[in-house]
Amino acid sequence: MPKIIKSILLPIFAVFAALLTGAALMLLAKTNPITAYT
Repeated sequence: MPKIIKSILLPIFAVFAALLTGAALMLLAKTNPITAYT
């Protein structure tokens, strides 16, 4: 894998993973009654 492709794909994957975990945490906070009170 060339360095150019890696430098393009890695930031995109990092942002996508951060958005995915953020959405999952928000879904968990909405469905879990324990975290909803905090």
